[in-house]
Amino acid sequence: MQKQIYLDKLFIKHYKQRVFGNRSLVSQYEERVRLFIEDRNRPTLHDYQL
Repeated sequence: MQKQIYLDKLFIKHYKQRVFGNRSLVSQYEERVRLFIEDRNRPTLHDYQL
């Protein structure tokens, strides 16, 4: 079973403005998404509840 990540409209807008044109940021983003899919609780993601 493949996991799905749903992206908010505001996230997509900001992604296009800030990340899309920069190859290094795109690769960093893709790496973080891959890590998140493998293990949500990985400490390197710096994920926390607000």
